[in-house]
Amino acid sequence: MKILDITPRSEARRAIMLGKQNEIYRSIYHCCDRFLNVDREGYGYFQSACRGDFEDLARDCNDSLNEFTKLLKQAITDGVFEIAEYDTVRLTIPCKDGVYPFKFVHFVCEEITIGYGNPAWGAPKDEEVFIIKLGKRL
Repeated sequence: MKILDITPRSEARRAIMLGKQNEIYRSIYHCCDRFLNVDREGYGYFQSACRGDFEDLARDCNDSLNEFTKLLKQAITDGVFEIAEYDTVRLTIPCKDGVYPFKFVHFVCEEITIGYGNPAWGAPKDEEVFIIKLGKRL
């Protein structure tokens, strides 16, 4: 079982626990190494951890986030890279009971995609992000 650990912001955490929100958003630029299983080096330049293609991909985009996202999506569509698959999303929730500092809540991870999220749920309005879709609570 592959588990993805995430600590959501307090507003998102409340909405998820109440069942009002079923997605979590993460930056493409900062989370490529996590969701594509590659090492990140500097400002978007990747080491040869995934068949050596990330360095060329990052160099071709001239450090533009939108261009980087476009090229990355094309590489995923062409089958050069794959988004990591997780079985479970484990949310870390701070506790104030004084005994345990955190508790964990598990959800089924339905899928991880790239796209525009819901700004009402904390996604940036003009930026594509990784969208982690949550299933039922375990």
